[in-house]
Amino acid sequence: EEMQSRWAQQRRLLGGQVEGQEADGFEYLNRQVKALNVAFSTISDVMVEEVDSIRGEMARRHELLEVELAAQNKKLSTVLLEATAISKELATVRQQVLELSLIHISEPTRLLSIS
Repeated sequence: EEMQSRWAQQRRLLGGQVEGQEADGFEYLNRQVKALNVAFSTISDVMVEEVDSIRGEMARRHELLEVELAAQNKKLSTVLLEATAISKELATVRQQVLELSLIHISEPTRLLSIS
């Protein structure tokens, strides 16, 4: 539209003496510009759709990763609880071994003191 306005202004300035060939050239260029505008608009729409599609896919992947992370976190908590229980049991066993060792060490001494 702006191009047409300029064209009309040029015609007025030249007093309507623009040759038919120049007018045809201008009309051709005007059609080309309009076609490029349509193509650019189409490409823009396609790009926006593609970005929206990628954004949606990334959001779905993010949700899946959050679910997987929560599951792994739960498993890790379970393993940590099991490791803590095993550690406590190991401490108990160590204490029992130490007590038995002390009994066996002191047994010969006790027998000597009795005789």
